[in-house]
Order: sequence, then C-alpha cells, then structure tokens
Amino acid sequence: MELFYKFKKEGIKGYREYKFKEYFTEQEVEEVFHKAHDRILKESLKEKVYQMSSFEGYTKEEYEEIIDKIDDGIYPENNYYINILFEAEQIITDLEQENTSYCDAILNFPEKTFISDIHVCLSDDFIISDNKTWKDKKINIYTKFYLSYEYLIGHYYRNLYRIVKYINESDLISHELKKEFRGILRAQLSSFELMMLFYNVMYSEKGEKFNDQLQNKNFFDNHLLLEEFVWNDDIHYLEEIK
Repeated sequence: MELFYKFKKEGIKGYREYKFKEYFTEQEVEEVFHKAHDRILKESLKEKVYQMSSFEGYTKEEYEEIIDKIDDGIYPENNYYINILFEAEQIITDLEQENTSYCDAILNFPEKTFISDIHVCLSDDFIISDNKTWKDKKINIYTKFYLSYEYLIGHYYRNLYRIVKYINESDLISHELKKEFRGILRAQLSSFELMMLFYNVMYSEKGEKFNDQLQNKNFFDNHLLLEEFVWNDDIHYLEEIK
C-alpha cells in the first residue's frame, strides 16, 4: 500500500505538470515561474518580518510601511533583513534541489491567486488535447518510478507473468480450469497489489508481454479500486485489457 501511494503521489505531480505546460505557452510558463519565484520570495520575507516585528518594537504604521516596500520590491538594507532575504532565497534553492517544480510551489502556497488560470489548468474539467503524448508521459512517469523500486517488486511481476503464461498456454487443462486457476492466483493478491500490477502491465515496456497474456481474460474486471486510480482517464485504458 505504501509503495502504491508513493507512485500515486509521483503520478499526480506529473499530471499537474503536464497539464500546466500544455495549458500555457512556453513564454507564459516562464512568466508564471518568474512570478512564483517573486511571490515566494516576498511572502517568505514578509512572514519573517511579521514574526520578528514585535521584537523590533515596530508601530503598526512602521510595520505596514516595511510590508508595502517589500510588495514594491524594495527590501530593507540593514544586516538583519539581508539575512532574512537570504533565508527566503534559500527556500527557493531548497525547492530546486529537491526537484520540486515551481508548479508544485504554486500549488502548495496559501496565496496562489496571482494567476487565476492555474485553477482552470488543474481542474478535472480541463481536457488534455494530445492523448498520445499524455500516455507517453504516463509511461515515462511509471518507468522512472519502477526503475527506482525494481529491486523490490520486479521479481513479483516476473513470477506472476510466468504463472499466467503457463496457465494460458497449457494443453493439459480446459478453458474453464484456466479461468479458475487465474482467479485463484488473483485471489492471492491484495487490492493494492492488483493496482500496482495494472499500472505495470499498462504503462511499462517490461509489462507489454504480461499485457498480452491478460488480453480478453477479464483479469482485473471488478477487482480494481477505481477510486484509487492515479489518473482519471485510466478507466479508458482498463477497457483495452478486458
């Protein structure tokens, strides 16, 4: 379960980034990233000023004057505020080092209204126009995740593939028994293990042969947690493997 949710987190992040970049032109993306950088910097600085204002003994008017200057991009020049500015810049540096996109920074920032179209971009109503490119993106997201954890899960998929292949290709058992044996095998897997298997056979090059073995077998039918799909359009790809 824990591993599945790690993948889901990466999948949702990739989905947001894809929609974000599809909705905006390259120039608009650069402008948004610049605004995000500027907004995070200013808000971080203002938060630090607010935290320390009582220790500095500012009057309300003095505090508001400093905040107004920060909004205008004018930062106090004494050493104390230079250190605060450095801390604010460090926040942005940390985000970059953690490979956290500015898109994520916008999403996680309390005041993200400086570009209202972001809500349209990331809403479920937003339609992805290029399904092939989007599927390639999903394959890329899954492949990157799988390679990070192949040492933990790769042998499970290989074992399952060999068992299903043996059942499907055996001349010793009837069609009805093959279906029964596949059902017995499926019953050994938890709901989240089945979800992980679904993503492996749908979005992995290594899972293509497994996908072939499951075609028209109804292996996942009514056994997946539809509410846990990483991407809303996965339901359409489920139809491909029935």
